[in-house]
Amino acid sequence: MQYQALVLAMWNNHMIWVLGSSRLIRETGFDCPRPVVIWRKLTMLYPASFGDNPLYPKDTDFRVIRKDDTNGFGVISLRSFKRGEIVAAMAGERVSDIRQHTLQIDDNTHLHDTYFSGYFLHSCSPNISLDMRNMLITAVKDIAANSYLTMDYAETEQVLFRQFACACGSENCRGWITGNQEIHPGFIQEAIACGPDAA
Repeated sequence: MQYQALVLAMWNNHMIWVLGSSRLIRETGFDCPRPVVIWRKLTMLYPASFGDNPLYPKDTDFRVIRKDDTNGFGVISLRSFKRGEIVAAMAGERVSDIRQHTLQIDDNTHLHDTYFSGYFLHSCSPNISLDMRNMLITAVKDIAANSYLTMDYAETEQVLFRQFACACGSENCRGWITGNQEIHPGFIQEAIACGPDAA
């Protein structure tokens, strides 16, 4: 079980609770003459049965929330990450079929994660990348606090559970999202309209 220190300190003539140790608080310029420390239990987003990997997402760092009717649920990062930084580790049930909230590990295996990574939103210009072999998430650009974590679904998925029109709004938006081995339906319609001699 992990805990987080909250230290009562003075800042700008106000008493505030600050994360960290009293020594660290003093080193960063807070006045901490008589430190009062309480310990707050860190709650993992994954159930205890998944283990206690310190890289698993914690409720102090992430929230799974409903974004809107179009996108459904997404994951918000409550803290910032620098490009190249490990964001979190993933876990879940390994299944052989494609489901909603699965991420493809290899040709025959998918990670079914209904606690965290299964809710990452798509973007054609994502801010995270997923290493499905090591079950790690890395920031591919700086991520500001209170931002949604976004991935490119074609990075991991050969075939999507369901294709959809993209509304990510990025400059390089592909418009229609498929797995990396699926053909965009528009290409099929164009090929039929051009006939067999088009190639």
